[in-house]
Amino acid sequence: MTLSFARPEWLWLLLAVPVVLAMARGSKRPLARRRWWLVLALRGLLMASLVMALAEPEIRRQVDDLAVLFVVDGSASVGAPGQQQALDYVQEALRSAGSHDQAGVVLFGADAVIEQAPRERLEVNDFESRPSPHQTDIGAGLRLGAALLPADRTRRVVLLTDGEQTRGDAAEQALLVRDQDLELLVVALEGHDLPEVLLEDLLAPPHVEIGATYDLKVVARSDEDVTGTLRMYVNARYLGEQQVELQAGRSRVVTIAREAPDPGLYRFPA
Repeated sequence: MTLSFARPEWLWLLLAVPVVLAMARGSKRPLARRRWWLVLALRGLLMASLVMALAEPEIRRQVDDLAVLFVVDGSASVGAPGQQQALDYVQEALRSAGSHDQAGVVLFGADAVIEQAPRERLEVNDFESRPSPHQTDIGAGLRLGAALLPADRTRRVVLLTDGEQTRGDAAEQALLVRDQDLELLVVALEGHDLPEVLLEDLLAPPHVEIGATYDLKVVARSDEDVTGTLRMYVNARYLGEQQVELQAGRSRVVTIAREAPDPGLYRFPA
């Protein structure tokens, strides 16, 4: 058990306590000598207590028991090989865990879900949760994982991902996790060895009448022949997907018919 201070700069004021007491000692003493020394001691104790309160003391207790939260990337960019790599890592870590250590698992894609809440003697045979794989929000996984860890243990978050973030701010969330007195460990997963595919443009009319049908045109290009899946969203809501064949070095325009059901501003990430 150790004592520390959140704002130790206030402790410099303790140097002023003997100065103030010395000044009080030189003043007139109308009280009896014993009572005067008692008042002086109480005054010094009060001043020292005030300074200590301003410095915000903290008592830290050494905790041997560990709580680990494995935050696993379940997005499409990781694929089956990356998922198996993550599962192997988690299983190996659990085999070496202490008898009183706790462990849990969170899976994330476009959202984050609890696969296993933290508990002792955790066993993971497979990942059964299926978060939406169409986006990768690493920050959401870190946020949920940190929130599940108990406060009475040494806490660690293990992030297993290929790093292909498409939503949120993982770097900012990682800083917040470390500010919570958590240890953060990152394990790199091998993602798909995919060809380079670029969405060059997304064309849509600037104004559409309510109820009218209009065309969205997606311009895609690849560095090699490939068949892929084009996923469409409107205002971050998943619309659907379709298979698209691309030829190496040639742009292709994919046309998608849509209807404008309601007034408002529409954004179409793909």
